[in-house]
Amino acid sequence: MGAPNETIYRDPWAKREAWRRHPVFSRRTQIKNMFPGFGLALIAFSGYVAWDNLSSPNSKTIQELRKQSEEQIKHKDSLLGWVTGQGDKK
Repeated sequence: MGAPNETIYRDPWAKREAWRRHPVFSRRTQIKNMFPGFGLALIAFSGYVAWDNLSSPNSKTIQELRKQSEEQIKHKDSLLGWVTGQGDKK
């Protein structure tokens, strides 16, 4: 046995307090489970906002893309006319 001066103290409430050290009650788990589904909802909402902004007929992005495509078509037509030798003879 140990030395006579070493007294082993046993906590009579240890079993009743054991739940406090369980991983379910840790700070990290509590914060992680505070907002269930928040990540998925954030992704879904971001996708909705992006889709709404791109599909709206008054969207600046759509108008800019239409303008760019019209310019590309004009440029392609002018190049095609130059290659075939027809130029702007319409």
